[in-house]
Amino acid sequence: MNVARLGRPELGDIEAAASRALDPYRARLKFREGTRCPGCGALYRAGNWVWDSDAMLGMYESLCPACRRVHDCLPAGYLRIDGSFAAAHRDRILQLLEDQNRIVCRREPLARIMSMLERDGVIEVTTTDADLALKLGEALQASYGGELDCEFNEAHHLVHALWSN
Repeated sequence: MNVARLGRPELGDIEAAASRALDPYRARLKFREGTRCPGCGALYRAGNWVWDSDAMLGMYESLCPACRRVHDCLPAGYLRIDGSFAAAHRDRILQLLEDQNRIVCRREPLARIMSMLERDGVIEVTTTDADLALKLGEALQASYGGELDCEFNEAHHLVHALWSN
């Protein structure tokens, strides 16, 4: 994986930079205990957003950071999938992305795919979480080889990843 960083290059690898950077959507608001997101149903408990069967019992309502990103149309991660392999194996790639999204979202309610668009044989994926874009790219690389290039912009808490094969 080739990584280019904008901002402070001394942070180390891209995952460490993404986890240390201050995401304005996560840091902007502190929510009250028991806040339920009307968009997705996640519940704010003990300082974290979680999936909970008692979410309908939330005492307060507010959009969670992921639903706010979706509402504002401001992704934290971009993954572009390019190349002849991607065009020839489109359905398998889309299924892998959907499977990975389900796995990650079960553990981390704020990490979701926002959109998957296909244009001229190129698949463009946007995510609510910078780490998710990286994980999706890494899953493609682990499954199908190819090249994964990533660029992290710490100032805007954005990841741009390109996978090609």
